[in-house]
Amino acid sequence: MHQIESKGTYYEIGRQIGKKLSKVKSYPPKFTKEVLEKTLPYEEVAKKYTPDLLEEFRGLSDELDIDYYVPLTLELTPYRFQAQCLVFAVSGEHTRSGHPVLARSHEWKEEESVNLAVCHTAPEGKLKSVGY
Repeated sequence: MHQIESKGTYYEIGRQIGKKLSKVKSYPPKFTKEVLEKTLPYEEVAKKYTPDLLEEFRGLSDELDIDYYVPLTLELTPYRFQAQCLVFAVSGEHTRSGHPVLARSHEWKEEESVNLAVCHTAPEGKLKSVGY
């Protein structure tokens, strides 16, 4: 398992994560153009509830020089791979802090766990988080 610690703006966090992921052989995954295009509605929802996350994806895609929609497809859509996951969001109007919460439960195949990364992020002026 890879451990990634990052801090700064969301864009800087994305760049830091991208730098670490550049050493992972299986990243970035390959998606067809059709699958990437299916990400567009998910991007619109993220713009509404978690626009900072999109900045993190911009930093990551800039660092790795990959299509911006690759990390969006991997992290925000059900079009990833055969393994399934659960995604949910709670808008800020329903949280004590006023910030939205985005959660995702990944299901991993044991043989793919060598590529698992745990990310500890500390964005400026925002809540810290742990993600996979």
